[in-house]
Amino acid sequence: MSNQPNTNKEELLKSIKTALRGTSILFYWSILWLPVLIVSLVLTGVFASIGGTWGEEVGGNFVSAVFIGILVIDVFISVYAPNLIRRGLKGIGVYYNNQTLISGATHQFILWILMIIIAPIILIPLGIEMSDISKTLYDLTGIKDFDVAKERWRWAAYLAIILVGGLIALFALHSTRKGFKEMINQVSQ
Repeated sequence: MSNQPNTNKEELLKSIKTALRGTSILFYWSILWLPVLIVSLVLTGVFASIGGTWGEEVGGNFVSAVFIGILVIDVFISVYAPNLIRRGLKGIGVYYNNQTLISGATHQFILWILMIIIAPIILIPLGIEMSDISKTLYDLTGIKDFDVAKERWRWAAYLAIILVGGLIALFALHSTRKGFKEMINQVSQ
C-alpha cells in the first residue's frame, strides 16, 4: 500500500489528539490506581478499628463499595482509553495510507481489553504490537520519542514474565504520549 499522505491535516490532527488522549488516560490511571487502592484499604482499616457491630458493618459496606467502584472505573478506563488509541491510530494510518497502523490499531485494542482478563501474560503480545506501532510511527514521522517508545515496549514485553514489564510499560506509555505531543506540534506548523 502506498505511503502517500492525504491532504486533510485537520483530520490527522484530530486523530493524533484522540490517540494522545487515550494514552494520557491510561498513563494517569496506571499511576493513580495503586494509591486509590491503598487509600481505600487504609480507610477500611480505620472503620474496622472502630470496632463493634457498627464499625464492622460500615467498614464492610465501605470496602465493598470502594472495590466495586474501583473495578467499574478500571474496566471503563481499560476499554475507553484503548478505544481512543485505536481510533487515533486508525485515523493516522488512513491519513498516511499505512495498513500497518490501521491493522495494528485493532490488534492493540483487543490486546488492551485482554489485559483486563489476563494481565501479565497478555503484556507480551501487547508490548510487541505497541513496539511495532511505535516503529511505524517513528518511520513515518522521525519523532525520536516513538523510537524510544519502541524499545521500551519491547522491553516491557520481554520482562513481563518476571512482572517488571508493567513498570516498564508505564515508561513506554509515557514515551508514546510524548511522541503524540511532538506529532501534534509538527502537524500544527
